[in-house]
Amino acid sequence: MKSSAPVPTVPSAPQPANSQTKSELPSRPEETWSYIRDLETRTVITDNSQTSQERLAQLTAEQKQQIEERRKQEEARLAAEQAQQKPATDVSATELAPKTEEVKSLTEEELAAKKAQEQALAQKQAEEKRRQAELKKQQEAKKSSRLKL
Repeated sequence: MKSSAPVPTVPSAPQPANSQTKSELPSRPEETWSYIRDLETRTVITDNSQTSQERLAQLTAEQKQQIEERRKQEEARLAAEQAQQKPATDVSATELAPKTEEVKSLTEEELAAKKAQEQALAQKQAEEKRRQAELKKQQEAKKSSRLKL
């Protein structure tokens, strides 16, 4: 009788797909919560004197170097543009000589404003990137804590 009976099938429970592979270890709590430690150990300057505020407002050496590099790149670009325009306008070169000095002075002011805008934009992008990285760390921490439960 057993030989003619149908073989009972046991439905196997599908295992939930883990986003984290078993060979990969979860991140350490020190890495996940390092921003809290950084906030606890940071120093905040409370000196309100004019000289200290001016000193803090000064650019760092790295920022000065970046500004100098951008200025050189802009000058090189302008020189290349002028070199391209020069063969086409050889006839009116004597008339343009006084005007180019005015254009250069305006472009230097415009370049300074443009550099300031670019620097502010770069700072905003860096801050946004940092925030996204921090959010990602927090989400991973939540995910790992859920998996532990």
